[in-house]
Amino acid sequence: MDLNSVFTKSAKGVMELSSRANRLPRDLMKVLKLVDGKSTVRQLAEASGVSPVSLLLTMQKLEKDGYIKEFTPAGADRPANVKVSAASAPVGEAGDESLDFTIIMNPAPPAPESGGSRAEAVRRAREEVNQRAKAFAEARREADAMAQALASTQSRVDQAATALAKARLEADRHGKRLAECKAAAEAQGAKSRARLEALAGALAAAEAKAGTLAIAVEQACAQAQALAEACRYAELRTAALARALAAAEDGQKPELAQANSASEEQLRDLREARETADQLVQVLAKAREEALAESKALADAKNRIEAGAAARAEQVAAAVARAEREASALAAARRSVERAASEAAEAWNQAQAASQALAPLAARAQAEGLEADARALAATAAAAGARTWAGALADARPKQEAVIAALGEAVVHAKARAAALAEAVNAAEEDDQVEALKRTLHRAQAEIAALDEALSAAAGRLAELGQAHAQAEEQAGRFAEAARHARAEAERLRLESERRPREEEKQARQEQRFKTQAEAGRPSEEAETRNCPVPSPEKEEPRSPPAKVAPAAAPSWWHRRKAALGKWLGLSASLIVVGGVGLLHGVAWDFIVPAAQSIVSARLGEPVSVRTAYGAIFPTPQLRLEGVKVGRDGALTADVITVPGLAGLLGRSDEVTAISVENIVVSAAGLRRLAAWNTPARGSAVASLEKVSLRNVRLALEAVDVPPFDAELKLASDGTLQHISVKTVDGSVTGEIIPSEEGVRIQAHAHVWKMPFGAPLAFKSLEVKAAAAPGRLEVEQFDGLLYEGRVVGEGTLRWNGVWVMQGSAELTSVDVSALISAYLGNSPVSGSLKSKVRLLLQGNSLRSLFDAPSASGDFVVEKGRLTSVDLAKALRSASAEPWRGQTSFRELSGSMALSGNRYEFRNLKLTAGILNAAGVLEVAPDRSLSGRIRVEIRSEANPLQGLLAVSGTATQPLVRP
Repeated sequence: MDLNSVFTKSAKGVMELSSRANRLPRDLMKVLKLVDGKSTVRQLAEASGVSPVSLLLTMQKLEKDGYIKEFTPAGADRPANVKVSAASAPVGEAGDESLDFTIIMNPAPPAPESGGSRAEAVRRAREEVNQRAKAFAEARREADAMAQALASTQSRVDQAATALAKARLEADRHGKRLAECKAAAEAQGAKSRARLEALAGALAAAEAKAGTLAIAVEQACAQAQALAEACRYAELRTAALARALAAAEDGQKPELAQANSASEEQLRDLREARETADQLVQVLAKAREEALAESKALADAKNRIEAGAAARAEQVAAAVARAEREASALAAARRSVERAASEAAEAWNQAQAASQALAPLAARAQAEGLEADARALAATAAAAGARTWAGALADARPKQEAVIAALGEAVVHAKARAAALAEAVNAAEEDDQVEALKRTLHRAQAEIAALDEALSAAAGRLAELGQAHAQAEEQAGRFAEAARHARAEAERLRLESERRPREEEKQARQEQRFKTQAEAGRPSEEAETRNCPVPSPEKEEPRSPPAKVAPAAAPSWWHRRKAALGKWLGLSASLIVVGGVGLLHGVAWDFIVPAAQSIVSARLGEPVSVRTAYGAIFPTPQLRLEGVKVGRDGALTADVITVPGLAGLLGRSDEVTAISVENIVVSAAGLRRLAAWNTPARGSAVASLEKVSLRNVRLALEAVDVPPFDAELKLASDGTLQHISVKTVDGSVTGEIIPSEEGVRIQAHAHVWKMPFGAPLAFKSLEVKAAAAPGRLEVEQFDGLLYEGRVVGEGTLRWNGVWVMQGSAELTSVDVSALISAYLGNSPVSGSLKSKVRLLLQGNSLRSLFDAPSASGDFVVEKGRLTSVDLAKALRSASAEPWRGQTSFRELSGSMALSGNRYEFRNLKLTAGILNAAGVLEVAPDRSLSGRIRVEIRSEANPLQGLLAVSGTATQPLVRP
C-alpha cells in the first residue's frame, strides 16, 4: 500500500454508509465517502486537502477494519517497453484477486526481433523492478516513520484539545457555581434583611396596634361609665314610677299598668345595654392585654437577642480575663515556691557555713588536748546547723501551704470557669461563637489538669519538706542533746582538771610537813612539851605521838591516787574503743564479701557477685554491699544493698530483718526467673528477713518503656513473698501485688497517666484489677476517666509462643475530638462519644502485638460537628470541586471495623434537623479516605437529595457531588 494505491468500498463499507447508526467516527466516515474505486490515495489527498500521509494512515485503518479494500496494488505501473501478453504471462503476475482489465485492453506487443535482445529487455525490466522495489521499501519506511510522528503529534494535539475543553468546562462550571453562590448569598442576605425589616415592621405595627387599642379601650371605658350612669338614672326613675304607681293605684290602674309596662321595657333595654357595655369592656381589656403582651414579647425577644450577644461577648471576655488572672496567680504561686526553696537552700548553706566556721575552733581545741571542748563545739555546730535548717523549713512550710492553698483555689476557680463555659457552650450551641467557647473550655480543662498536676507536685513537695522538717528537728534534737552532754562532760572535766592541781598541791604540802616533822625527831617534841603548860589530869587528853600520824595519813593519799589513776585508765580505754570503732567507719570490709555472696546465692539459687562492702557506724550502724550482680548473664544488677543494724556488721545474718536495695536493673531474662526466685528460703540464714525495700527499679525491656518505680516487699517466715507495694518514681502509678496459689493478684491505680505502648491514650485516672499466672494475664476490670468521659472494660493477655490479647470496652461521654487527635493529631469530628468495642490483637512478640490490630463495635456521637465538611453546600453545588466547611449534627451513629490498620465505617447515619445523611466510609492504612454519602434536605420549599463522594485524608476529608 502506497500513495498510488486505489481503494474501493467493501460490502461492510457500503452498509456503513447506507446505515443510520454511523458507528465510525466523523473523520473516518469522511474518508470512507471519498473512496470511489478510481482515484489513488494521492489524488484523494489533493482533492480533499488532507495530508497524503495522514490520509494513507486513515485508509490503512479502514482497510484493517474491513470497510475498504485495495483495488490496484501499489507500484503496479507497467513498463513502457516491455509488454507481456495475457496468454504468455504467468498466473502470479496477472495481479491480485481483483481483475485488472487494463491488460486485455492494451495492444499486443510487437514480436521480438531476436532472442538476445529479448533477454536484455527482460534483464533491464528485472533491474527496474528491483530498483522500484527498493525505492518502494525505502518510501514505505519513511512513510511509517512519518506516520508514527504524525500519530504522536495527533495524540498530543487531541490530548491538549481534550484538556482545553475540560478546562473550559471546569471554568464554566466554576463561574456558574460562583454566580450561584453569589446569588444564594445575596438571597440569604436579602432574606435576612427582609426578616429583620419584617420584625421591625411587626414590632412597629404591634406598638401602633397597642396604642390604637389603648385609645379604643379608654373610649369604651368612658362609654361604659356613661351607660352605667344611665342605668343608675333609669333605676332611680323606675323606683319613682313605682312609688307613683303605688300612690295612684286606686284611680289610675290602666294608665299605671301601661306606664309600668313601658318602664319595665325601658329597664330591660337599659340592662341589656349595660350587659353589652360590660362585654365590650371585657373584650377591649382582653385585646389590650393581648396587644401589650405581644408588644412585650417582641420587645423581650429583641432585648434577649441583644442581651444574649452581649452576654456571650462578656462571657468570652470574662473567661479570657479570668484565664489570664489565673495564669498570673499560678505563675506567682510557682515563683513563691521557687523563692521558698531558694530561701531554704540559702538557710542550709548558711548553716553549713556556720558549721565550717566552727570547725577550725573544734580542730584547734582538739589539738590543744581538749577533746571534750572539741566535741562540744562540733555538737554545737551541728545543732546550730540543724536548728537553722529546721527553722528554714519551718519558715518555708507556711509558704508552701499558702502556695498549695492558692493552687487549690486556682483549681476550684478553673473548674468553676470550665463549668460556666460548658453551660455557655450548651446555651450557645447554635451560635457562631460556640467554637470559641469550646476552645476556651478545652484550654480551661487543660489548665485544670495542669493545676491538678501542680497541686499534686506541690503536695508531694510539702510532704517531703514535712519529712525533712521532722528529720531536721529530730537531728537537731539529737545534736542538741549531744551538745548538752558534751558541754556537761566538758564542764565536769574542767572542774576536775581545776580541782586536781589543788588536791595535788595540798597533798604535797601535807607530805612535806610530815617529812619535816620526821626529820626533826623527838627532841623538838619534848621541848615543845616543856614549854607548854601542864594541864590538869582531868582535862588533859592523851596526845598521840606524831610518829604514828604519818602512817595513818599515808594510806588515804595512796587510795586517792589509785582512784584517779583508775579514772584515767577507764577514760583512755573508752577513747581507744571509740577510736577503734571510728577507724572501722567507711573502711572497705572485703573480708565479708564471700559470706554475703554465699548467703544471697543460697537464697536465690543463682550465682551472685559483690564488688565490695563497706561498714558504717554513724549516723546508724549499717553494712553496704556495692556492685551486686545476680546470675552469670546479669539478669539483675543493683548498685547498693544496705543491711541496717549491728547484725550485718557482726555477721549475724540470722538476725537481719530488713534490707534496702537501690538502683536496680532487671532484664527480660530476670523477669522470667522471678517466679523461681520466689521459693522458700534455703536454710535458716535468711529466715529472719521480713522486709525488702527496692528503690529506683528499672525494667530493661525492648518492647515497652516501663517508668522507674519503687517497691516494698514483705516476706513470710519461710522467705516467700506475702505482699508487694509498688509506686512509680513520679507518683503517677501505685499498685499492690499479692501472691496466690494460681499466681498473683494485682490492683493498680494511675493518675494522669499515658499508656507507654500501643494506643497513645492519656487517662486522667485508671483503676485496674487483674490476676496473673504463668503465660496469662487476665484483667478482670478496668475503670478510668478518659477525655472527659469514662471507659470500663475487661481483657485477657496470653503469651504461650504467640502473644494474643482480646477484650472489650465501653466508652461513655468521651470527647471524640480528643480521642481521635491522640491517634491522628487532628480530628475531623467533635462531640460526645458513646461506644462498645471488641478488640483482638495478635503478634509474635509484645512489640509486634499492635502491628495489625482487629476491632469492631457500634458507636453514637451526640451534639457534634463535622469540622471540615459542609454537606448542605456540597449538595447544592453544581460543581465537581470539593467543598469545605462545617456541619453541626444532633447525632451520628454507625458501626466500625478495624482490620490490618484499615478502618471500615458502615451504616453511617447523621441527623441534623432537616438534613439527613447515610453512607459508608473507609480509611486506608495511609489514612486516605474513600466512600459515598447520600444526603437529603427535607425542606418544603426546596427539598434536595443526592450522592456525594468522599476523598482526601482522615484529617482533611473532602466531599464532592
